[in-house]
This record gives sequence, C-alpha cells and structure tokens, in this order.
Amino acid sequence: MKLNCPAEGKTIIFNNFFPKTLVLILFLLPAILPGITSAAVAKEMTLLESKPNRYENGDRIYEPMLAGVPVDSLSLDSLAKSLISQINADSIKNTMLELQSFKDRYTLLPSRRDIARWIAQKYTSYGFSSVEIDSFQGPVMDARNNSIPVTAWQGNVVATITGKKRPEEVIVIGGHYDSFSMTGVPPAPGADDDASGTAATMELARILVKNNFQPDVTIKFLAFGAEEMMSFEGVTGSKYYADMSRKNGMKIILMLNLDMIAYSPAPVNGNPIDISSYTGFEYLFGPAMNFTAKYSKLKATDGIKNLLGDSYSFTANGFPALFYMEHEFSPYYHSAQDLVEYCNMEYCTEAAKAAGSMLIWQSYLPGGINNFRITESGTGNSLVLDWDKPGGNDSLTYKLSVGVTSGVYSNTFTTPNNHYELGRLTEGTKYYIGIKAISPNGFESFVTEKSETPCSVPPAPLSLSQATLPHKLELNWQPNIDLDLLGYCIYRKDSTQQANALKINDGICSDTFFVDNTAENGKFYYYSIKAVDKDSNFSQSSREIKARIFSLDHGLLLINRTYDGSGSLEDPSYQQVDNYYKTLLQGLPSGYSILGKGVRISLLEMGMYSTVLIVHDAPLKFRSYCNYLEVEELKKYLDIGGKFIYLGSKPVAYFQSQIGTGADFYPGNFLFDYLKIKHYQEDKIAESNGAIALFSPYKDIRIDSVKAYRKDFHIFNIESLSARDEASQVYKYTGNFSSSLPQGNMNGLPVGVEYLGENYRTFVLSYPLYYIKQENAKDLINTIIQRINAPSGVEESGQAANVLSFELMQNYPNPFNPATTISYSIPKESFVELKVYDILGREVSTLVSSHMSRGEYKVQFNASSLPSGMYIYSIQAGEFRASKKLLLIK
Repeated sequence: MKLNCPAEGKTIIFNNFFPKTLVLILFLLPAILPGITSAAVAKEMTLLESKPNRYENGDRIYEPMLAGVPVDSLSLDSLAKSLISQINADSIKNTMLELQSFKDRYTLLPSRRDIARWIAQKYTSYGFSSVEIDSFQGPVMDARNNSIPVTAWQGNVVATITGKKRPEEVIVIGGHYDSFSMTGVPPAPGADDDASGTAATMELARILVKNNFQPDVTIKFLAFGAEEMMSFEGVTGSKYYADMSRKNGMKIILMLNLDMIAYSPAPVNGNPIDISSYTGFEYLFGPAMNFTAKYSKLKATDGIKNLLGDSYSFTANGFPALFYMEHEFSPYYHSAQDLVEYCNMEYCTEAAKAAGSMLIWQSYLPGGINNFRITESGTGNSLVLDWDKPGGNDSLTYKLSVGVTSGVYSNTFTTPNNHYELGRLTEGTKYYIGIKAISPNGFESFVTEKSETPCSVPPAPLSLSQATLPHKLELNWQPNIDLDLLGYCIYRKDSTQQANALKINDGICSDTFFVDNTAENGKFYYYSIKAVDKDSNFSQSSREIKARIFSLDHGLLLINRTYDGSGSLEDPSYQQVDNYYKTLLQGLPSGYSILGKGVRISLLEMGMYSTVLIVHDAPLKFRSYCNYLEVEELKKYLDIGGKFIYLGSKPVAYFQSQIGTGADFYPGNFLFDYLKIKHYQEDKIAESNGAIALFSPYKDIRIDSVKAYRKDFHIFNIESLSARDEASQVYKYTGNFSSSLPQGNMNGLPVGVEYLGENYRTFVLSYPLYYIKQENAKDLINTIIQRINAPSGVEESGQAANVLSFELMQNYPNPFNPATTISYSIPKESFVELKVYDILGREVSTLVSSHMSRGEYKVQFNASSLPSGMYIYSIQAGEFRASKKLLLIK
C-alpha cells in the first residue's frame, strides 16, 4: 500500500476522518418484469415516487445509478445478489494465511517468483483457462539497501474471463501481492497490506468462474508486483501493466483497486469504507456508494482524492479507476504485526462484496461517456453538447437530463446522436447536465455530469501560459468554447504597480497564441487576455501571468544550493560558498548573476541566461535536493538550447535523492537523458586529494590543504560518474592511498562528464570546488565556460579586438556547387542565428544557433542535398538583422 507522501518525519493518520452524511440511499425500479404485479412491488413503486431523486455526500451530489434503469435491472440485481452472497470469509482468510505463510513478500526476494506461481496455480485450480504471469524487467529501487536501483524480474499474475458481447472492453480488478518493511528485520508478513486485497480479488474470481459467469465485457483479475516500490520511483507492476495497456490500445473501461481492506476495530454494520476517486472520473463514486449500500453492510465514504496506489497508474494513462481502502488505517501497516489475527475478516468480506457488486454491474452496463463537451452558443439561451461514442458503438442511444442542482434533473431527453443543442435556457443560470449511454437491451451507463452557465458574454480564457520557445515571447491559451467567438485581445503591464494594462495586439487575435514582438530582452512583463464575440461582448480577464523572453544571452546564472552549515571546515555556510564563487567568477567576460537564496529554479528565472551553474559544496551534511518540478524546468531550459554546469557534492544524490553505492541509469532518467551519465559508483571510505584531467585544455585539480578535512589533505563522499558514448569523460579520481587499501579503491574512476551536443551542452563534476585550490578552480570554471559556449562547426578568426560593427559578408564562392563559405562578424557578445531559406521563404538549414562572443566567424554551407536555384541566407544577432542571396548551380 502506497499513500500520498507526508511531510518528512510526519505520520499519516487516517482514523480521524469523519464519515460524511449520507442523506438518502435510493434505488429506483421504474418498470416491473412482465407478469409481476404483486402489491408489495406496487407499494414500493409508490414510495419511491415520493422520494427526492438525489444523494448528498458532503459537497458532491450524485444521481442514483439505478434511477431509470429498465426492466432487465431486476434480473441483474438478482444475479448480483446471488453471486455476492457466495463470497466466503473463511475462503478469503485461508488465502490470506497462505500468502502470509511466505513470511516476507518483499519485491526483490528470490521468493517473488514462487509467490507469483502460487497465485497463478490458485487461479488455474478455480477453473480459469487463461492465466499468465506477465513478467517484465525494470529498474526497481532496493529500499532495504539505501534505495539502490537494480534491474530485476517482476511479474503480474493475470487471470481472464473473456466478454461475450464486447470482449474488446476490459475491466481490471486487483491488489498487490508484495509486502514491505524498511529493514526486513523482522519481515512484514503483509496480511492487511495487501494480502487482503489480493485474496478478495481471488475470491471474487473463484465465485464468478464457479457460477459460469458470462459478462458482456472482458474481466481481468490482477495480482500486481512491486507496488510498494512506488514511492521509491521503481517500476511497479501496475505502472508497467497500465503503460503497456495504453501503448497496445487496450480499452479499459474501469479499474478497481483493493488495497488494505481488512482492518476495522468497530462493528461491521454501517462501518465506513473509503472509496477514492480520481480527477475526471468522479462520476464513479456515486454508483460505487450505491452498490456498497445495497450489497454490503458497509457505508461508502469519499476517500482521499487521487490517492497513490495501483489505481493511480491507470488514471495516469487515462483509464477510469476507483480505490477501495479501509476507513480506519491499520496501526500494523508495514510491520511484523501485519498478521491475519489482527484483521477483521467480516469487514474484509463486506469490502469484497462492495467492490464485487460494482464489478458485476459494470460488466453488463455500457461504458461511461468520454469527452463530454459543452459549448457556449453565444446567444445566452442555449448550450451545444457533444461527446464521444463509447467504443465507437453506433447501437447506443443517449439520455440527457437537465436541472439547476447537481443530480436533481427536471427535464430528460433521448437522442441517437452524440450531438445535441439545449434551447430555451435562462441566461446567467447554472445548469447541470447528466448524460448516460443506453444499450439495445436497455442497460444504462453511469451518469457523467457537467455544468455550464449560458451567457451572451464569452467566458474568460483559460490556461494562459508562456510557450517554451527561445528568443521570442509567445503566449498560449486554451480556445474558448463559444460558437460566436470572434477572437481575443491581449493586454500587458510593465509591473504589478501599473494600474491599467494596455492592449498590445492590433485588431482581434483569432489564434490561441500571440507573439509579443515589442517585448524588450531581459525585462519582465505581466500579461492577461480577454475573449471577444461577434457582438463585441468582452469577457472578464484571464488570470495574469509573469513572462519574459527566453533569450539565452545574459551570461551566467549562479545557483548556490549548498546547505547553510555551521561554517566549520567540513560544514561550510551558504555565505562562505557564495563568497568563494563570487571570487572565482570575477572578471568573467559574459558577466554573471545570482539566483536569490530560496528562489525556486524555473525556466522563467533561467531562460535569459546562456549558462546556468548549480553549485552544492556541503560534502558531509547533504540536505538539499532538486525536486521533481525543478528538474522538469531544467529539462525545458536545456531543450531550448541552454548550457548547464553542476559543480559540487554528489550530483546523483542531488538530482534524484539517491543514496547508495552505485546504479545504472536508463532512458527516461534526467541523469541519463540530459547529463549523459550511464552509471554512478560511490564508496564512503575512499578518499581523494584531487582529480586528474583526461585531456587538454582541462588541467588537474588539487584539494586546498587549508580546507581539507581528512588527513594528508583529502576529502571523501565523491561520486564516480561514467559517461554515455556521446559524451566525454573529463577527470578521474585520484588520491595518495594505494588502490589496494579501502581509501584508494576508487582511484582511476571517472568523476566528470562533458557533453557538447548540437542541441544543448552540459558539464558535471562531482567535486565541491570550495575545497579545490582557488587557482585550479578559477581555471576550471573558465575552461568549462569557454568550451560549452564555443560555437559548433564555426571557425573563429581570432581578430576579435578589431571588430567594431555587425556585418554579414557575401558568400564565397558564389555561384557554388555544392559548398560555400559564409562569413560574419559581431562586435559584442550576442545570441546568433544564421539560417538558409529557399526562394519561397521556407527554412532549409540552420547553420548557427548559439551564444557567441565578439569576433569574426566563418561557417560552411553544404547544399549537396538541395536542388539548383536561388537561396537566401539571413543572420540575426541581437538587434542586427541582414540577408543576402546565394546561387546553387549543379
């Protein structure tokens, strides 16, 4: 079981969640099977007609799932009751005891294969004809060994009942079979977490196969592996299965996750069970609540939204899902006391009934409505509705229900089409619109509800943001859903103190993007937009955003992420490190700026600078990490052509909170994809007095004897970094200790990686420069900056001092075949783009796109792949623009 991550050092407590008020549980049966005319049924129908058609659950109101379900629902209800009644507490308990008997089901134990085989054999013994162990290899964090990533076999057990009418649609139900304790001593037998969910799933499967259950859709019963590795960023079984399902086009219409469903110290009758829903699939909670009340002794409560667990992996891939979990959280979680003897088997059985009833009903009902869209007509009295047909099924009809309160509908319409216009509405009134699909046999899907307010004035535009593009300021936003929309007006302020924003676009913008060509480089602006319709009605303003040009031309940005230590030799303060780097960067030709202490790393802060340098020089008290959002911002910066340097302690630990002795990295990992590191290694006993350069112009670096905190002028906690093939190893580890001694066992290992790519450039060194001799450190920084800023494929003349103006020279030779040389000069540091276009203005080649220092340059253009004809080459360097023609004759 994996929960939302709490604050460090805090304990998650769930037993204080008060059950929300359930105002009414109501199931309507509007029709009676032919021949059934009993007075009891007639009396029940009379009572139902007098009750309000709604449920309340906190601030969310749901239409009863069974409201309006036709005659066939009676036979399905009888079938569900018959099947649910056979769920046996002793059978679930015996399965849990057998899983508990493995003593420890930790993800990386050799016994994981035996456990998977045992589960598969149990499914086969039930009578399943389709049972498989879906195995995969993937990096999994070894949480019991300092979270070291290892590539290991993992497996999901999958038992399948194939649907009779719509086999391509799939319901997944399951729990995870691995268990977890941090140390493994004593091990966690994992009775509640999650033998309970696995055993309940297996019991449901046993009952359905025993009764020759014939669902319309395919049902897959899964026992997931490696769920407990979710918070350690390992490859979990559910993530693997959900990702592959999406990749292979599987149509999963529902996923039910059963995880920790067996602990409850209270009596079962009326006891709550948490059912967590996910963003976009909230409509599932209402039916699940109803079925729980109808088929079990429990009461459904609205659990934590978007809860981590196996269901999360499915919703991340766009599949509807629900998470069933005990309301009062087990105190034996992840411990040796997580035993069957502390489980409430009656509670577990009722939880299985609650989930099982949802499974049975959904296996016959049509799939829910996808992509339900409501469009403003612009008239103020109508709305246009559109949705996707579930599975492209043309045999369905649709029921639309409309009201002014969620779940309380005053009008109902049916249509065979997936497009409908609602008219005669009142402007300014918020309407709630529910939609269901109806199958030919009369079964209805779960209701999907949306709300909208018809208005003659367009709504404010949403999701205004700055596009991640270099050298220009472009805004993007979502299109307004308004049929009479004319376009948008863009407004700008120079500061938050400016009273009124000024409109900066000419006329009306008809696109959902805008390029501000008047924005000054390096300056922050504040933007908002309004929508305008064809009657000249203006919307309210969108939210205001802060933006500036991502120019990559303002030199270096220093980001000091050193933990603010005591100031002792092995624990420098933030200010000590800050002052040290200010000294190193003095006289830097491009200049430098410093990101303020505590300011979050973002593209908005970095995008103006040609180079970003992160330093982290606390080798012993390493407490600062780059969080996930900041890593994503660094990716964006590099994607637009930024240059990045990391100098300091433990880069692997910094970028992914990694603590261990070594690991391989794989595609999808920031260290592998962007920093070009394929492996790291660390030995806390090894000591170093410097690093040896592997090629010129890099020079050896040595530890400053004044700052060294180990004897013989050494330091430790240095990570070895191995480069991918497209990058270069720059330095290797060295020390005065023999390689035969523990202190010398890292001698000769690589410690620096340089990548000089066409798209971006990076340099990583795992030595804290604060401890390096100052003259060595200053020379190293200058060498790195010169190399990562050197233009690729461009020859420099060396006459920088004589360059007084921007100039683009005529190419030579001209005409040419197939290559020619283009020369240009720039009098000051600038970002330079040199491109070639055909006579129609289409770009055919980018010759230069780089931050360049003052000087004269030459670049060769090879047109061997182009046809003969006239071409145009154009340069932009700062504010300078120029173009010339060249002629290719073959």
